[in-house]
Amino acid sequence: MCRLIPVLIFTIVASAALAGQKFDFEQFRDRLPWIWQSPQPVDPPKVQDAAWPTDPIDSFVLHNLEGKQLHPAEPASDRVWMRRAHFTITGLPPKPEEVQAFLDDSSKDRKRTLVRGLLDSPHYGERWARHWMDLVRYAESRGHEGDAILPNAYHYRDYLIRAFNTDLPYDALVREHLAGDLLETPRRHPETGANESILATAWPFFGEENSTAVDLRLDECDRIDNKVDVLSKAFLGLTVACARCHDHKFDAIRQSDYYAMAGFVLSSSYRQARFESLEQNKAVAEKLARARRVHLPMITKAFAKAARPLVDALDEDATNRAYDFFVVSRGR
Repeated sequence: MCRLIPVLIFTIVASAALAGQKFDFEQFRDRLPWIWQSPQPVDPPKVQDAAWPTDPIDSFVLHNLEGKQLHPAEPASDRVWMRRAHFTITGLPPKPEEVQAFLDDSSKDRKRTLVRGLLDSPHYGERWARHWMDLVRYAESRGHEGDAILPNAYHYRDYLIRAFNTDLPYDALVREHLAGDLLETPRRHPETGANESILATAWPFFGEENSTAVDLRLDECDRIDNKVDVLSKAFLGLTVACARCHDHKFDAIRQSDYYAMAGFVLSSSYRQARFESLEQNKAVAEKLARARRVHLPMITKAFAKAARPLVDALDEDATNRAYDFFVVSRGR
């Protein structure tokens, strides 16, 4: 399918050109209007086997199966179900003693108890953070021929694992990724007190980069394009990279939209931050600022009071010499 897309686009544009017609962007924007519509609640369909569904999603699944004269598979055995739960949630197989303990458990909520225990496992975050790392093309090196090491990349990986294990809400995760360095009250590591939110802003650093590019401007544009592509796919669920060279042929994305996002990426600064001491240093700076506001007026008044007799005792010549010295020293 991917091989057909460029041919399809070329065919559409070429056909319009041969027919002497102007390419209608609005026409293709309206082809997939459902993309831009907010999801609406839908009542579950009625099914023949009303006892099989355990939730509304099951009703949709069973409705399609019954429409094709198919029947759901038999429920998995307890042993199979437990293995599936372990692999799905933690990515690891259960230990033999865990399997036996589950099979020997006759309580009504044993499956719920098992799932909650797996969700509380540190391996849950290790398993599911991998999916998000795939979205932001996480790597610990730059790729390409030189494959230069990307320093301190593992801090972002560990941040994601902690975020999943602490059940960080999705809106907070996105907010930290896009503006984690601007939050007035960032999240802190529960043990070290380090700034957790700013670690999320490491995602633009990842991606393949050529350290010996011949065309520097092209290389810069490719790096920006990579960040825009990840930004749009991960946070918007859209592919806007097509609009790098022209208005998108199928989605309502113009070339100006692409370069607006490129400007956002280009105008951002990228540097390493001392996240482990950032909040501590900020607290010290605020404490010093408060002390300065409180004590500076008193120090100024005391200095002026102590210096007044000396200033009054100076004759005119001494005052002029002091002034000349001040002017010369400032000129240097």
